[in-house]
Amino acid sequence: MISQPPLGPNTYLRQFFQRHYIPHCIEDPTSRNMEGYERALDLWEELTENPTLNEISCETLSAFKGDLLAYRFRGRSLSVNTVHKHLSHVQWILDQAGPPGRRGKEKTAVGILDRVPFTKLPKRRETYQDEVPADDIVKVFHVAAEHARLPRVPGVAPGHLWQALFGLQLCTSLRIGQCSQIPMNAVKWDRMQIVLPYEICRKSKKDEPKPVHSYVMQLLMRIRGSRELLFPIFEEHSKKTIYDELHRLQDLAGVPHFGFHAVRSSAITSLSEISGEAAQFAAGHASMRTTRIYQKIRLLSQAQEKLTIFDALAQGGEESEAV
Repeated sequence: MISQPPLGPNTYLRQFFQRHYIPHCIEDPTSRNMEGYERALDLWEELTENPTLNEISCETLSAFKGDLLAYRFRGRSLSVNTVHKHLSHVQWILDQAGPPGRRGKEKTAVGILDRVPFTKLPKRRETYQDEVPADDIVKVFHVAAEHARLPRVPGVAPGHLWQALFGLQLCTSLRIGQCSQIPMNAVKWDRMQIVLPYEICRKSKKDEPKPVHSYVMQLLMRIRGSRELLFPIFEEHSKKTIYDELHRLQDLAGVPHFGFHAVRSSAITSLSEISGEAAQFAAGHASMRTTRIYQKIRLLSQAQEKLTIFDALAQGGEESEAV
């Protein structure tokens, strides 16, 4: 076995990430988590001269931030939130090369750098997405049954896979990344449950039972098989291919485009009207405050409808027009 030289000031950022950050700072490197770091490092090597740790300065990071803000991907500029994410990943890796400390991830820092370079992150923008009307989801659900062409899974009709996926999201509000990782043996067919392994739950750090509606269980029964994953949608197809198929089905249904997260949001909002605690459990939120974000627009609309002052305003307007 060829021994590697010790980490030092002349180490490159990606090398430091692979040899120190992954084993010491990432407890359970999920594919989604690793994709974020790898993409940030790809951009770092593309937009900088890929300096070694001791060559990285505050000016290097500021220039990288400016290049990210000006970067175009598939003909579009990166959003401020995306720039914030990539820059944060790079900064977190650099922090581990700085002086060690007694708190959190400071404990695993190696002290290669006496002072860690820093640049102010661009301010994140809170995004708002209109709630997807239930009728639009229903239309796509039925269109998928007849017109879905992807994903191709042996022994399973593509439309059945889409309908089972929509149904599961609507009754559990699972993220699409979680759905795509569910093992077939996690479905407890006789108990009407899916027991999510802790590796998929991530935040809770323990297996979580998710009750499944009886109709959704029927949809899952149609796609049951001997394969490893319940929804192997990203095994043979890229994310872009699956999203393109989703948008094609939406065009056929005559509804605006929406993503899988919008279905999750609609599920959380609908569940919160029945039980806030149930919605929080389904969403996997540690705090009810996070869950309330999904319901505040609908709650305000419902409260407005109960105000009587608008009836008086309208009645006064009718009387003045009559005069």
